[in-house]
Amino acid sequence: MNKMYLDHITITGVDDHVDRNALYELSDKYPFVQWGILYYSEKEGTPRYPSDDWVEKFDRYAPSFVNKNVHICGTDAKAFCTGDLSIVRYSAFGSPSYKSIQVNIPEGFAIANKPQDIADLFIRSCNVIQTIIQMNDYTRPVIDALQKKKGGSFVNILFDESRGKGKTIDIQTDGGLKSREMHSLLKRSTCGFAGGITPDNVVKVLDTISKISNLHYDVKSELLGYIQSPPGTWIDMESGVRTDNEFDLKKVEKVLETVDKYMRRI
Repeated sequence: MNKMYLDHITITGVDDHVDRNALYELSDKYPFVQWGILYYSEKEGTPRYPSDDWVEKFDRYAPSFVNKNVHICGTDAKAFCTGDLSIVRYSAFGSPSYKSIQVNIPEGFAIANKPQDIADLFIRSCNVIQTIIQMNDYTRPVIDALQKKKGGSFVNILFDESRGKGKTIDIQTDGGLKSREMHSLLKRSTCGFAGGITPDNVVKVLDTISKISNLHYDVKSELLGYIQSPPGTWIDMESGVRTDNEFDLKKVEKVLETVDKYMRRI
């Protein structure tokens, strides 16, 4: 089997207890890493949710090679889904170093509101910044709406049943429903994978993902050098790089060292 290749890895959950300089040094050593910042105004300054002051200093002193993305959560995600796109244009997240914005739709919210309208908001957001939606039971109605809309394929999809809780990624590789569904989405959109990934199991997870991505592997991909994974494929880790709910730089460096040989270099 050909080797799985990734475009980048997102490490999510940096907070006020994390040494910013240590993140800069890791970005210098592993330029494929993106630091995922969880934005939830009501939880600002708590574990996993950095304060505005920490983010402002992180941005101000970060070298140009430091890549970041932001995950919008809780009430702020609800505001996005009801039409308030101001967070997309928020100056703190407007620099080129922010590669994407991920909106984590809360449980039951997509069903209680109009999924078609929420899908339109994700498409509009793509005009400003690369936008990501989680794929899980909560968001399925919006994903279904995106697949039917012009421009829906521009929204990136993160397969994430875990939602930051460390639940192990579950991918059927026997041609089951989930495999076929992933195959269909991989053909349309840029996709990432999350859920229970740790430094100890990341290689096994990449092997499992490659079996799904292999369904998308074709002659054109081979000629372009895309082996086993479509362009843009990434993984996202959160709980798997924490110890006692604290961001663990040793675990982060271990996983970055492990996945280095799996990064796409073209």
